[in-house]
Amino acid sequence: MCFVLADNGPVFLATLDSKECAELDRLGRSQSYRAGDVIMRQGDPPDFLLIIETGVVQIVSNDPYGSQVVLGLYGAGDIVGEIAVIDKKVRSATAKALTNVKVSVISATSMNAFLDKHPWVMKSLLITLSNRLRKSTLQLNTIVGQTVDERLVKLLLDYADRFCPASTQKLVIPLSQQDLADMVGASREAVVKALRDLRKKGLIETARKQVVLLNVERLRTVDRSEITFGIST
Repeated sequence: MCFVLADNGPVFLATLDSKECAELDRLGRSQSYRAGDVIMRQGDPPDFLLIIETGVVQIVSNDPYGSQVVLGLYGAGDIVGEIAVIDKKVRSATAKALTNVKVSVISATSMNAFLDKHPWVMKSLLITLSNRLRKSTLQLNTIVGQTVDERLVKLLLDYADRFCPASTQKLVIPLSQQDLADMVGASREAVVKALRDLRKKGLIETARKQVVLLNVERLRTVDRSEITFGIST
């Protein structure tokens, strides 16, 4: 399995040695999900966690008023659901398959026994959680300091770099306009305007619940002035 580096540090399995990875693999059972399937729900008991083998998993949280927030996207080598297993509280978010995914499902009992046997792996988990917190802080700084257009382009390029690092031409990103708005901290209307302008420039195409990057390298070289259209909220 190949584990790419996330923009906020190495994925969880990349921090372990080959023997530890093999032992974790033996503890898990392989499970496949189709795009759109819910893998774990907010409020569920913490009886297992996942290690992603292939595909992309989306983490979302719902507030008491019914609004949904996209917390992150995770791919091969990432661990999901570990917080609830560690603190033994109900899940704070829902994990959904953004694409077709294959995961290794490890029971909470097996994972805790593994951590007792390899206590240094807990440091790897702490590093993983710290990197995610650091990225969240950087995202908040970006929301304050950049326009919606700049944040959107950065998000699209981050997705390409994180999940399709070898792609330089056409790339399908299976995110809806609302998903994009949630992730860049903007209204859906502002994101629609930004997408429309990128479409006019021939950089993207859009379809139902997806954005197609027509040329990743061309989007990467777009001058800052070309993507600043005065949309700031």
